Formats: sequence, C-alpha cells, structure tokens
Amino acid sequence: AGAYHSVALLEDGSVFTFGAAQLGQLGRPTSGATDGAGLPVDATPRPVELPSPAVGVGAAFYNTFARCRDGGVYGAGENQYQQLGALSRNVHAMTRIAELDGEPIEEMAGGYCHCLFRTTDGRVLTTGAGDDGQRG
Repeated sequence: AGAYHSVALLEDGSVFTFGAAQLGQLGRPTSGATDGAGLPVDATPRPVELPSPAVGVGAAFYNTFARCRDGGVYGAGENQYQQLGALSRNVHAMTRIAELDGEPIEEMAGGYCHCLFRTTDGRVLTTGAGDDGQRG
C-alpha cells in the first residue's frame, strides 16, 4: 500500500488499485469522485491496463508498480524526482520504466520521493530523490 492508496494482485495476474489519485498513483482513470479537499479519489477497486499479466506489485508513497510476466516493470504516480525514470512529471497510466529493462526485478517498494527495486541476484536499484541518503 502507498500513503493513501492500495494495490492488489489477483491470482490471474490482474492488478486493481483504489484510494487517492491526485498524482496519478492509481495508474488508471478514476470515477470522478473527490474527497473533502476536492482531490480525486476512487474507493472502488478497479483494474489497471498492463500488456501482460502481473507477477508482482508494489507501492511507494504516491506510486504504484507492477512487474509483468513479459519482464517489464510498470509504474504510475508522482515523478517529480524521476521515481519512475525519465517520464513526465506525474504519470497517470501504468507505463514501462525503461531504466529497469533487462533487470531481473523481484520486489518493488519506496518511500516519499524515492523507490527501491530488489533484483533476483540481491542488488537494490534506486530511483528518485536521494539528498537525505534515502537511496543508499
């Protein structure tokens, strides 16, 4: 789970997200509902679009990740510090993180403005802000 959103992986490889959506972290269109501050939310779990079934998911404060059977790692949400690589500032649809292509990613997580990706051979790759040492 992220700060204000959740991600779920179903047995068939589909991925559902729900919760706050102000920075695109749900990775899909929302229902149009807003919270008391007028920010977009979607409390109903709904699927995200991915090119192949997911085999793993993760989340950071304002990000959602999916690792797909095709080997790609996809993400959505805040990208102010390039947590999702060299993409636009905020990413509102699950988008392949090109910087991770070819890496055997096993686990995905993160914090407020940084993300961590553990590989099957034990390495930890990081993206995002690191000025306080949070990237190692």
